[in-house]
Amino acid sequence: MNPTTGSARDRVSSVKAWYHSIEVAPGVITQGAFDTRVAAAHVPWPDLTGKRCLDVGTFDGFWAFEMERRGARDVVATDLSDQTQWDWPPAERELGIAAMERDRAPVGHGFSVARDLLESSVTRIDCNIYDLHPDRVGMFDVVFCGDLLLHLRDPIRAISAMASVCHEHLISCESVDPWLTFAHRRRPVVAFNIGIGPRQWWVPNAAAHRNMIAASGFSIDALSPLFAVPLGTGFDQHHKSSRLHRIKMQASRLMAKGQHGGLHQVVRGRPL
Repeated sequence: MNPTTGSARDRVSSVKAWYHSIEVAPGVITQGAFDTRVAAAHVPWPDLTGKRCLDVGTFDGFWAFEMERRGARDVVATDLSDQTQWDWPPAERELGIAAMERDRAPVGHGFSVARDLLESSVTRIDCNIYDLHPDRVGMFDVVFCGDLLLHLRDPIRAISAMASVCHEHLISCESVDPWLTFAHRRRPVVAFNIGIGPRQWWVPNAAAHRNMIAASGFSIDALSPLFAVPLGTGFDQHHKSSRLHRIKMQASRLMAKGQHGGLHQVVRGRPL
C-alpha cells in the first residue's frame, strides 16, 4: 500500500541525516547531502532488464533502488553498519566515530525507511567490500560502486574484490579531483587527502580513475563526460564547507561546463 504524503514525510523526518536525495513518494524527497538523481542521468547504463545487480557501499540505497527501477530482477546492496569497521585513518578514528554517532542515526536506518516507502525488494547485507567473494554473495551481472573508492585505504584491492563477483559490467561513479584532472588530462595522478579532507584517502584525477579500473582486471567499454553532482539540501546541516571545498566546487564548475557540485566521472568496464 502506497503511503500518504504526510506519513511519508514523517518517516523521512525520522532519519537524523540523509546522504542521498531519493524521491520516496510523489513530491517527497529525502534531504540528502548530495543529489545523486542528477548523476543517474550521466551513467552509461547497460540494459538491466532481468539482471542480477549489486550496489556496493549502498548507504541510503539510491543506486540500488535506481537499478531496481531500471528493471533489474534482483538487487543486493552491501554496506557496513558497524562504523568501527570503516577505513578510518588512525588519527581520525576516535573523533570521527564519535561525530558519526552524535550526528547520524544508525547506518542503514535511511535505507530501511526508503526501502519501505518505495515498497522495494532490494536486499541489504552487511559485508565489507574487501570481503566480496562468490561464496559469500554469489555472482552478479552488474556491479555498481558510487563514491566509495575515495574513502578506502586500498581501492585497488576493493576493485579486485568487485571483479571477483562480476559477470558482465562494473560501473564506477566516482569523485575526481578537478585541479589534477585539469592539469593532467592524460597522466594518471592521485591526491592523498588524509589530513585535509573528510576521511578521503585517495582522490584520483579522471585519467587515474580509468586506469584504476583497467589495472584491476577490466576493459573499459564506456565512459561518461565529466559532470558535477550537486550538493543536496542536507549538506550544510551535517557537513562543514571548508575553504578548500569551496575552491574545489568552483574548479568543478569550470571542468563540468558550468555545473556546480563535486566533479565526477563514470567508468564502465567488462571483466577481462
